[in-house]
Amino acid sequence: MKGDPQVIRHLNSILTSKLTAINQYFLQSRMLRNIGLLNLADHLQGEARSKMQQADRLIERILFLEGMPNLQDLERIDVGEDAPAMISLDLSSEESGRNTTLEGARYCEEVRDYVSRELLTGILNETESHIDWLTQQVRLIDGVGAENYKQEQMFG
Repeated sequence: MKGDPQVIRHLNSILTSKLTAINQYFLQSRMLRNIGLLNLADHLQGEARSKMQQADRLIERILFLEGMPNLQDLERIDVGEDAPAMISLDLSSEESGRNTTLEGARYCEEVRDYVSRELLTGILNETESHIDWLTQQVRLIDGVGAENYKQEQMFG
């Protein structure tokens, strides 16, 4: 089925965001594990896997629409130097990704590509959930302090 070229561009843009996030979360997870923050490391490793599943769904949809998935491009990866910085950067990345996904979902609605819209709505729900988690972590850091937060993240 030949898809709308602009839908395919939106899907590829979101795919680029997910591929970047996979690398960012994977590296952060390894960095955190290296310094002993096991809980946070495990969470971010799970996020990397979640982004891989999202990327897989996007690739399948792009191929179905007879487009070519772009696996070549990545955005700048911002990992941060410590846990609070990582969380802050991740929150910023997720909020940007939410906006891109919302824009794509709206366009899919306009052109009546309801299957792509549903795919993006599912990704949007997962993104919103992660934004909520990251926001909660920022509040915890602000409430208990960075050192106490790090101490809480040490046990897996």
